[in-house]
Parts: sequence; structure tokens; C-alpha cells
Amino acid sequence: MAKTNTKKSTPSFQWQLPALPYDTKLFFGLMITVFALAFALYANSISNEFVLDDAAAVQGNKLVQKGPSAIPELMKTSFFYGHLGRNDGTYRPTALVSFAIEKGIWGNNPHAFHFMNVLFFALTVALLFYVLVQLFGREKLLPAFVITLLYAAHPIHTEVVANIKSRDEIYCFLFALLSLNFALRYNKIPFLILSGICFLISALSKESALPFLIIIPLTIWFFKDIELKKLIPVSATLVLITVGYLGIRYALFHSITGITINVAKLDNILFNAPFSAKFPTAVGILGKYLWLLIKPFPLSFDYSFNQIPFIGFSDIGFIIPFLIFAGALVYAVYSFNKKSIAAFAILFFVLSISVVSNIVLQIGSAMAERFLYIPSLGFCILVGFGICYLVGLAKNHLNSGLNNPILWIIIIPIMVSFGFITINRNADWKTKMTLYSKDVISAPKSARTHYSLGTALYDEAGTIKEKEKKMPLLDEAETQLSQAIEIDRTYAEAVYELGLVYHEKGEYNKEMELLGSLNSMKNDGRLTYTQGNALLEKGDVNGAKAKFYESIKIEPKYVAAYVNLASIYNQKKMYDSAIYLLKKAEQLDPKLHEIYINLGMAYADKGNTNEAFRYYAKANEMKPTYAGYTNLANAYNTSKRFAEAEAAYNKASTLEPTRTEALFQLSVMLLQNNKYPQALGVIEKIVKIEPANDQAITNIGYCKMKTSRTPEQYRDALFYYKKGFSLNPNNGNARNGIVTCFLKLKMKDSAVYYSKVGK
Repeated sequence: MAKTNTKKSTPSFQWQLPALPYDTKLFFGLMITVFALAFALYANSISNEFVLDDAAAVQGNKLVQKGPSAIPELMKTSFFYGHLGRNDGTYRPTALVSFAIEKGIWGNNPHAFHFMNVLFFALTVALLFYVLVQLFGREKLLPAFVITLLYAAHPIHTEVVANIKSRDEIYCFLFALLSLNFALRYNKIPFLILSGICFLISALSKESALPFLIIIPLTIWFFKDIELKKLIPVSATLVLITVGYLGIRYALFHSITGITINVAKLDNILFNAPFSAKFPTAVGILGKYLWLLIKPFPLSFDYSFNQIPFIGFSDIGFIIPFLIFAGALVYAVYSFNKKSIAAFAILFFVLSISVVSNIVLQIGSAMAERFLYIPSLGFCILVGFGICYLVGLAKNHLNSGLNNPILWIIIIPIMVSFGFITINRNADWKTKMTLYSKDVISAPKSARTHYSLGTALYDEAGTIKEKEKKMPLLDEAETQLSQAIEIDRTYAEAVYELGLVYHEKGEYNKEMELLGSLNSMKNDGRLTYTQGNALLEKGDVNGAKAKFYESIKIEPKYVAAYVNLASIYNQKKMYDSAIYLLKKAEQLDPKLHEIYINLGMAYADKGNTNEAFRYYAKANEMKPTYAGYTNLANAYNTSKRFAEAEAAYNKASTLEPTRTEALFQLSVMLLQNNKYPQALGVIEKIVKIEPANDQAITNIGYCKMKTSRTPEQYRDALFYYKKGFSLNPNNGNARNGIVTCFLKLKMKDSAVYYSKVGK
């Protein structure tokens, strides 16, 4: 009998979907339901603008603005390096890499970035349901669904989803869940590798991932019938990834925790506080977190000084939370071996919130709603299972549980109220003005909420020309900034911003007095620069020059001081000194287009038109601006290159259609060249923008008079001269035009009358 050779087959790695409920179609239908619910609840946030730190993470982040080409640099610098120019100890490249990619796709469109936040949140919710089903098993599918509903709708997540910058929180939890999902197949090496990769990405998203080093093995032990020794591969994988992650941080920052930062009292009163104040206050904050989970309103983007004052061991604000959390931990330890769901929920909450509690580690903030994004799952598990046990459905299959009316009598009011709060809170995040106006009421004792609203009002006032509309905004900005200073007398930023408000209002003595008080707070180059601006407005050019030099002495790289100092020298016709200072500024910040505009002006005033044209062209190539093209047009006009001047004036006008300076200069150039019909067309554009511009209306009269041949035409010109004169009786050109028209019409008495009016 012939011998047959047999070859053993090598087992191959195959993806296996975990055991699903019998009704797979229902299972995926419910997964789609929770995804759709999460997306729908946050859909109104897609129309929001960049708010809070969004601009610093995207618009104001020089690395992100480079697009995908900046990814290598983003992987080796801190989160705000592209904004601050220094490493601040927060190593979270995952979100920044995604921002850079998205910047390359759709530019700085805030709605696209918000859409991605909502999409990733909805995906996280769907994944959460999937993972919970794997943990609870077929007999407890209803609790998985209820828990996911609660998590999707809870308003405490609005800060994370509505704030683009908080994509780091979303990615952190999303990849932590993926890591847990793969770790549930702990007996297969490929899944352990995938778990480790996802855990690394989670850690690279935010440091909040590190508690999952314990949470993932703990979760498997709680929900799977497994011996502890079989968790060694999972734990070893996570430990190895953690060591690698910390090694990356050390290699980049020469420190495991990153760059040591000195957290200001304004941001975190607990930082370096004595134990007698720090511990009870930190426990009190945990109590506030718990209360926000139960009653998620009012919400605030800020809980800094002095919204949360220090408390002591005898304060009721410490005693009650301490007893609650101590009792919960005792219960969790007692029920640990029983693998109680409640015990797991408590341990999940405690472990996940530990890194932001300021008890284990000191961080940059005392309290923030975003810190509850992951821990809130522990609360939702506790409440979700509690509801199911209450109505006797904790062990029911979905088919029977979904039809129970008592369940929905409880769930629907919660979901409706949560959904209402969530959607309304998303609207608060629409713009910085809507957010700050709302939260200054929600957190009235926070210096930062008042400061934020004050600066937003000041910024908005800067966009308005009409004094009667601008002044109320400046007055309210003064009120809010003064309130911030009243709360925190050492709030240097608020003092500085209030000085800017006084400057805009023309109250320069108040500004100087206020900024003088800052000298005792900080030796700041920006401060002395601002004092220089105030002196310049008062006409004290020498005093301003001294302040600008002082600013440079304190901060040798403070570019704005060089630019303003150069402007003083340029006005004094010391062109070489101005050019020297501007070229120094260029060395410090070669990408600042204002430097090249000022260099163009200095060379133009010096008479070197070729260099003036070169620098204006460089400025406009770098960033086309109204000022850049207007100054270029003026230089062309001076050089009698009128066609090029006209094109540049028109370009400036298209960049800022509501401004009239360029159009006015163009009209003057055309009038000087006797091009009256063309000039008239330009002037009519000016009057359309500024109907009460007496100079422009007077120039219409001038154009019509210069082309008049008949009495009727002179009367037409006279009409515009009179209109300009009525708007401004001190307009000598209008008065002279009226006199000339009356003489042309042979109305000598009227001409004599108007020749004396206004003199």
C-alpha cells in the first residue's frame, strides 16, 4: 500500500466577529440608532465658529496651517508649540495631525472641523454600544443600550464635542475603547498587537488614556470568566506601550511628564497649595463633578479663580463628597470579588478621573467639564443598570425589554431633558460672544469669564467705525474687565486689556495710570510697548520712543516695538534708522507682512521707489491686504505710473469693499489728471458706502462743475456743493464751489452771501 504524505496546515489569523445577539439585524439597527442619536444631538454645533482654544489649535497654530507637510514636526513638539513657539508639556499629536490633514483638505472652514468632531463622537458612541454588548453578554443587552443612550445624550459632553480643540478627548476615548475591544480577544497575539497600537494612539491623543493601563485588564477580569494569570499578556502589552510612550516623552522633552510648568493661581488654585487646603478643595470639586452629572446645568467653559474658592476639612462641601466617595470605594472593594456591576462603575469613574483630580497629580486646571468626558461612562453604567434593575429588566433580552412601558416612562423624560439641554448648550458655543455672554452668568465669580467677555467686546468694537455703535461696546468691555480685576487684583492680562479699552476710548491718562499699576505685577515688554502707544496718542513722541526702547530691552525679540519705533523715525524723516529697525524686525519674524509694508513706506518716503515697489510687492505676495495695495498704489501715483496705481487702488477696494480711503485716493488722482467722468464714477461708489461723506459729495459737485456748459449743468453741480456744505459748514471747498457756481449763473448776490458764510 502506497504511503501518503500529509502536510499539516498552519492556522492563519482570521478576523472573528464576537458573539452577537440572536437577532443580529436588531443589534445593528440599535447601533445605528445610537450613532444617529449622537450625531443628531450635536448637529447644530456644526454651524458654530472657532471659539476659545479652537483658533490656537487650528487658525493660530503655525504648524497646523502648513497642512500635512507639518506632520513630522507635529509629532515631536507639544500641543501648543505651533501657537506659543515653545513646548508647554502637553504632548498630544494625534488631534494636531488630524487638524493638519483637514486644513489641507478644506482650509480653515470651522464648520468642517465641527462636523468631524460630531462624526467622531457619534462613532465613539456606536463603538461604546458594541463594546458594552461584548462585556455584558446576550442576557444583558438592554442595559448596554440604555447606558449608551444616557452617554450619548448627557449634556456634560457638550464642551468636548462643541469645542474643536477637544478632539484630543474624543480620540483618547475612541482609541481606548478600540484597545479594550481588541484586548477582549486576549488569547490571540494579533489582537493584542492591535490593542497595544490603539492604546498608544489613545495616549498620544491625551494623557487621560494612562488609567486604561489598569482599566482594560480590570474590565476583562470583571466581565469575563478568566484567571488572573491569563491577563498577563494583556497587562504586559499595555505596560510595554506605556513605557514606550513615556520614553518618547523623555526623548522629546527630557522629562517623563513633559516641560515643568508654573501654573498660575488663576488657572488652578490647587497648584502648590498646602494639603490642608488642597485635599478638601479637590474632594469638594469631585462633589461638584458628581452634581453636574446628576444636574447638568448651568454649564460653563471655565471654573477658574475664584469660581471655586478654597474649603477646609470642616466644610460641608468637603464632608458630604468625602463620605459619598469613601462609601462608594468601600462598597467597590467589598464587592470586588463578587464582580458587581456597581463596583465596576465606581472603580471606572475613580480610576479615569484620578489623573485630573489634582489629588494624584497636579495639572493646569482645577476643574473642567471636559474632564468628565470619559469618567461619565461610570456614572451612566451605574444609572443605566439601576434603571433596568428598577423595572426588572436587567437580565432581559432586547426583544422583551424594549416593549416594557415602565422603562420608557423613565427613559424618555431623561432623554428629552438631556437632549434639550445639549442642543441649547451647543448653541451657546456658536461664537465667542454667545459663549462668554452666557457663561459670565453661569460662572459669575470667575475672573476669566469676565475677562473673556470683556476682550470679545473690545474686539467687536474694533470692527465698528461708527462711534455711537462702538462706545456702548467699549463701555461694557470696561465693565467686564473691571469686574475681572475686582475678582483677581493680580490679573495682569485683564489690566492690560482694560488699558487697551481706555486707549480706544481716547482716555489716555486713565490708560497710563492703569498700566503703571502693572509695573508692580510684571516686567513685561508688551506692557511698556502699550504704554508707548498711549504716550504716542497723547503726542509725547519722545516718551513713546523711550518706552519702545524699554520694551526691546526687556524682550529683545518683541517685533511690534521695533515696528512702532521705526514709524517714529520715519515720521522724523530719519529714514535710515527706520529701515535699520525694520530689517531687524524682519530677521526676528520674516513672515510678518506688516514689516514689508512699513519698509516700502520708508523707502518711498526716502525717494527710493524701486525698493519701495519691491517691499510692497513682497508684502502683497505674502498676504494681500488693503494697506499693502493702497500704499503700493500711492507709490505708483507718486511715480506717475497712473494705470498701475489705478489697478492697485481697485485691488485694495476689492479686499475691503466697505473702506473708502483707497477709492478716495483714486478719485483724487483721476481729478488731478482731469479725468472727470472716471473720477465721478469712483466718487459715487464712495458716497454709496458713506452717504454722509461731505468731501466725496463736494467732489461730485467739482466733477460736474468742471464739465458744465449750460446753466442747468451748473445748477446740478450747485446742488451737490450745497449738500456737502450742509453736511459740514466748515468745508471750504464746498463753499468756494457754491460761490463759483453762483457766479457762473450770474447770481452775484448769492455768491457774495456764500463767500462770507462760515468764515
